[in-house]
Amino acid sequence: VARDRRSKKIVAFLIRNRSNLDRHLLRLIRYVQSFNRKVKLIRTDNELLKNDKIKDFLSNHPQGRIEVQSCIPYEHGQIGGIERSHRTLQDCTVKALYRKQHLSSRYFGMAYLDSVFKYNTLPRKSLNYQTPDFLWFGKVYDLLSTPFMPFGSIVMAHRPLEQQTALSGRAFVTYCVGCAPEHK
Repeated sequence: VARDRRSKKIVAFLIRNRSNLDRHLLRLIRYVQSFNRKVKLIRTDNELLKNDKIKDFLSNHPQGRIEVQSCIPYEHGQIGGIERSHRTLQDCTVKALYRKQHLSSRYFGMAYLDSVFKYNTLPRKSLNYQTPDFLWFGKVYDLLSTPFMPFGSIVMAHRPLEQQTALSGRAFVTYCVGCAPEHK
């Protein structure tokens, strides 16, 4: 999980373990660069700095040196914004899965990413009632074309005409696992 300091936009990637963190860090940097932005500073706990491969990667990055600031161990006040975001997203994920017997634990990652998406599309008082996505992308999310639905809602999904048969029906029962912006 990473958070932009100015827009407070959260970017999250699901990973299996902490090996190859440099690969995921490169993925984050490429994501930021795809929006014509640069990563100049990374504030982190000391865990990221234990990896020599990551330290070398950041000091010799092609876009220029990326400064790394670490916080005092066990003192989260220096990175309080991201720590608060972690707790909010964790709570949202647990609430999204709570009392939904039709969802198993394998939906945890999708629920987490849905929580991140909704977190980024809701306005904040600290951002003068703008959304992190508006500050990042420069456009407002269109709730009319892609409305928010509660994660795990049981919905009917349209079956394409070419897949319909005489006995198949026009739709099938499935679960809502998040929004798909830019798709109807």
